[in-house]
Amino acid sequence: FNEGFGIVVADGTQPERIVLRAYGLEPHYLRDLPLHHSQRELEVTDEYTDFELVMRPTTDFKAHLMSRGRYVQVMSPQWLADEIQQWLQAALDTYRNSQKAQEK
Repeated sequence: FNEGFGIVVADGTQPERIVLRAYGLEPHYLRDLPLHHSQRELEVTDEYTDFELVMRPTTDFKAHLMSRGRYVQVMSPQWLADEIQQWLQAALDTYRNSQKAQEK
């Protein structure tokens, strides 16, 4: 569990460096409740704060990132940013398709 986020540990995901950009009040939340023991601040600006974590980006971690909505952006690795974007797009498509079906 040392390299993971939650309870998912045996999915084959390897630990790697992850950089998250937090906006709004989210940096305060991440400081008070770090996502992982490896978390550290890289850069603080008036608009955002970048955090680094070295951990396994498992499914439960990705789901947590999605739950933070527009307040957290994956800066690296690129494959993780792409996957989160695909998940968010799929969720948006589900809502749009549901709305279109209701309009018929």
